Amino acid sequence: PTTGEVVAFDGSILYLPVKLNDVVVLKSLRRTDNEEIQIKIQMTKILPPCSDLCIPFYNVVLRRVMKIIGLKLVGRNHYDPESAVILGKQGLQVWPGYSTCIKRTDGGLYLSVDVSHKILRNDSVLDVMNRLYHQSRENFQDECTKELVGSIIITRYNNRTYRIDSIEWDKSPKDTFTLMDGSTTTFTEYYSKNYGITIKEMSQPLLMHRPKERSKPGGKQIITGEILLVPELSFMTGIPEKMKKDFRAMKDLTMHINVSSEQHSHSINQLLKNISGNPDSLKELSRWGLEIGSDVAVMKGRTLPLETICLQSSSFVTATDLSWSREIVRDSSISSIPLSIWAIFYPRRCAEQADEMISTFNKVAGPIGVRLERPIRVELKDDRTETYIKSIHSQLTSEPNMQLVVCIMVGNRDGLYSAL
Repeated sequence: PTTGEVVAFDGSILYLPVKLNDVVVLKSLRRTDNEEIQIKIQMTKILPPCSDLCIPFYNVVLRRVMKIIGLKLVGRNHYDPESAVILGKQGLQVWPGYSTCIKRTDGGLYLSVDVSHKILRNDSVLDVMNRLYHQSRENFQDECTKELVGSIIITRYNNRTYRIDSIEWDKSPKDTFTLMDGSTTTFTEYYSKNYGITIKEMSQPLLMHRPKERSKPGGKQIITGEILLVPELSFMTGIPEKMKKDFRAMKDLTMHINVSSEQHSHSINQLLKNISGNPDSLKELSRWGLEIGSDVAVMKGRTLPLETICLQSSSFVTATDLSWSREIVRDSSISSIPLSIWAIFYPRRCAEQADEMISTFNKVAGPIGVRLERPIRVELKDDRTETYIKSIHSQLTSEPNMQLVVCIMVGNRDGLYSAL
C-alpha cells in the first residue's frame, strides 16, 4: 500500500512510522451513492516519541494489543468474558478486566493499569418487561419507562454498552431501517445475517439510544444517528436495587470485586505476562518501536505510625486495619456534649423502628458518657417529601435550639434524601 504496512488512524489523524516523500492523492468510491471521493494525505508534523500529541496514538496501539490477547472492549475498559465469575443465585456475571492508559509522567512514558470489574445481569431487557407485565398489566408501559429509561444495557453480540433514552412502542423487529449502503432490511434479517441470531419475540417494542453529539452514529445501524436496539438481545448491567438491600448477596458480590492488594498486583502482572507471552502483541508493539517493561514500577510510600486513641480512663492503639469502632464504645470519652433537645421524624408505619432506634441510642449513650434526654417524637401522616420538610420546618421554628434531627425513611428515596 501507498502508506506502508504499518498505519494507525484515530478517525482524524493518520499516524505512520515512516515519512512520505510526496503528497499522496487516493481515490475511493463512497458506498452510499457510489460517488468518487478524492483523499489527500499530506504530512503535517513529525512528532518526537515523548510528544504529548503521541499519547492518543499510543493508546490506539494499546487497544489493538488488548484485543490481540483476547480482551473485549466494553465502554472504555477491557474485560475477559472467558474468565467470568457466575453468581447463579443472584443471576449475575462478574467480568474481570482492566482500565488502562498510557501517560507521560516523571521518568517518561508509563502504562497506567487498574483492575476493573463489569457486573452483568443474566436477565435481558425483555425478561424485565415480561416480569413488569405480569406485575402490572394496566400501567405496563409507564412501569417499563420508569424501570428502564436511563439504564445502561449491554449487547452481548458486540459487547457495546448503551443508555436507554426511550422505548419505541410503535416499532418492532419486523420494522425496516436503512443501512449505510442505502439498502433497507428488517431488524430480524439484519441480526440473522450479521450475527447468526434468530429473534424469537416479534411483537416486542424497540429501545432507542441517542448518541451524544461528540459520538459518531453507530456504524451500520441507522443513518439518522439514533440507534434502535432489540430488548431480547440487550442485557441489564449493574446491581439490581433489590439486591443492594440484601446484605448476604452484597457480601458474596463484594468478595469478587473488592480485591486485596496481593490479588491486585497478581492481576496486573498477569496482564503483562499475557502481553509479553503473545507473539502477535509483541509484533504490534515492535512495529511502532514500542516495548512494555516486564516489571511493575515500585514506589516507596510514606508509612504513618499507628495512632493512640485516648479515652477518659484508658487508651489503645488502633489495629493494622485501622478499625476502632468496638473499642471506642467501651469507655467514656474525655469530654462529651449532652444531647438535650433532639427530634425524630418517622411515618406512622415506622413507629416500631423509631422505638427500636431510641432504645439503641439509650443503650449506647451511657457507656460512652453522653447524657441523652428523651427525644421529641414526630409521627408523620404519610412519607411524602413535602410532609417531612413542612414538619421539620415547623419543629425548628418552635424549638430554635434543636441539636439533632433524625429522620427515618422507607426504601431508596434519592429525592427525599436530597431534600433533607
